[in-house]
Amino acid sequence: MKSIKKVPQRCVCTHKKKNVKGLIMKIIAGVHKGMPIKCSKGLNTRPTSARIREAVMSMVSDKLHNSVFFDLFSGSGAMGLEALSRGAKSVLFVENGKEAIKVLQKNCAEIERRFNRLEMACGKIKLIPKELSSSLKTIEYSENADIIWADPPYSITKDWTQSIFVSKLSNLINENGVFLLEAASSDLAQIHLDQKYWEKVKDRKYGSTSVGIWRRNHFREE
Repeated sequence: MKSIKKVPQRCVCTHKKKNVKGLIMKIIAGVHKGMPIKCSKGLNTRPTSARIREAVMSMVSDKLHNSVFFDLFSGSGAMGLEALSRGAKSVLFVENGKEAIKVLQKNCAEIERRFNRLEMACGKIKLIPKELSSSLKTIEYSENADIIWADPPYSITKDWTQSIFVSKLSNLINENGVFLLEAASSDLAQIHLDQKYWEKVKDRKYGSTSVGIWRRNHFREE
């Protein structure tokens, strides 16, 4: 298996406007539709566009309510926050960028505040401030996911999908759970997961960006 080096991602945020604290996106739907999502300035994160967020949420709409959602390479946490707004019972964020973690913590605090203001229970939020390669043991002690979303830097995506962490994904997700991967369209066709554990459902292309979807099959490793 290959080890992965930390590589910064270029920020190509869409649907954005600037303020003194950074870029602003918004939750698209759910209880907190329209809630601003801060994202850090600079070149260290590449927030997923609103178009792709909405497409992904539509793909997993039948699984979202009361689900356990993992948001890997979280950045601002837009995907996990979207899941909370739409009824996920818990979201696990994994992010190691210092500035991104600060922004993510603020976004999580804000959605919790908004749930409290409505006197509604917020899904459980857990943040692991580490690189994925060193967070595996911590994740293994968490409840298994129903949905796993990953948006690694495009420059390392192919190598990451061959890493030890990805080889263990099948043990972190419930049977029939789904794994969604954002990648450069030019790379996705070259990415294959172990068919012993994963069934490829489909690929969706959005210009230079694509999303691959796999379902955890019935075979479970002992």
